[in-house]
Amino acid sequence: MRRLLAGLLYLFLGLPVAFSGLLALSVKPWALDPSFYRRAIEDQRLWTALRSPEALKGVPERMEIGGYIFSGPALYGALQKHIPEAELKSLGGLAVDDIIGALRAGRSATALDLRPLKSSLSKNSRAFAADYLRSLPRGLPTSSTDLRVLPEGSAGKASSSAAQATENLIASIPDMVTPDVQTEPRASSRGGLTVGRGGLDRMSSSALAAGAVLLLGLGFLGGGGIGRSLSRAGRFLIIPSAIVLAAGIALSIPGAPLALELVNRLPKAPEASFVAALGGWLGSWLGVAARSFFVVGLSGVSIGALLVSLRRIFEPREF
Repeated sequence: MRRLLAGLLYLFLGLPVAFSGLLALSVKPWALDPSFYRRAIEDQRLWTALRSPEALKGVPERMEIGGYIFSGPALYGALQKHIPEAELKSLGGLAVDDIIGALRAGRSATALDLRPLKSSLSKNSRAFAADYLRSLPRGLPTSSTDLRVLPEGSAGKASSSAAQATENLIASIPDMVTPDVQTEPRASSRGGLTVGRGGLDRMSSSALAAGAVLLLGLGFLGGGGIGRSLSRAGRFLIIPSAIVLAAGIALSIPGAPLALELVNRLPKAPEASFVAALGGWLGSWLGVAARSFFVVGLSGVSIGALLVSLRRIFEPREF
C-alpha cells in the first residue's frame, strides 16, 4: 500500500515538480542571455535562407495589403532583392536588448525607433515596385486595386499604382513601436519571484530543492529500508532527467525537428540547399540550448543511477 501511495504521489506531484526544476535549470543559462538571440538574428545563414528562391514556396498566392491585392510570390520575390538586412539586424538587436533588459529589471519595454527601417525601405520603394511588376504575368485585372497582373498597354499606369501602393504601405508603418512586455517591478520583488535572471535563478533553485526533497521523501515513503528507499528515489529522478536528456539530444541534431516541421508546412518539398541553410542556422542557434538540456539531463540520470546503485552497498545480500 505504501509503494502504491508513493507511486501515485510521484506520478501526480513528484514527477511534475522534478521535471519543472530540471527544465528551469536547463533554460537558465540562455533564456535571458541577449547574445543567444543576437546570434540567431545576425547569423548569415538565416538571411541566405530568406533570400533563397525556395522560400517562395510557402508564400500565399494572394495578399491584400493597404487596400491593394498583390501576388504573394511576386511580392516576396521583389522583397528578397531589397531586404534591408543591416537595418533589420540592428532593429532586432535593439529589440532583444530592450526586452531582455525589461524582463530582468521588471519594467515595461521602451519604444523602438522604426524610422531607419522606413527610410531604407523608402529609398528602394520604386526599385522594389519595378521588380515586382517585372515578375507579373500580363492579363486583365479584376479591379483598379488588383495588382496581380500587368495590364496590356498600361505598364506605366500599373507602375505608378504599384509605386503608390508601396509608398502607402511604408507610410503605414509607425515611427515607433513598443514591444508588449508588461511587468510589475516592485510588486514582484516583494511577493513571489521577480521576472528576470534573478527570478529564474530562484525559481530553478526552489524547484530543484523541492523536487529533491519530494523525491527522497517519496522514496522513503515506499518503505523497505534505506537502500531500497534511495534506490527508489534514484529511479524517480531518472525518469524526468531522461526526458530532459532526450530533449537535449533532439535539439543537438542540426535543426532537424524544426526544419522538418517547416518542410511539412510547405506546399512543395524545398530543395536541399534551402533546408541546409535553414537547418544550419537552427542547429547553430539551438546548440546552446541543446548542450544545456543535455548536461542537466545527463547529470540527473547519472545521479539517479548512483542512488539506484547504493542499494548494493546497503543491502549486499540481495544481490
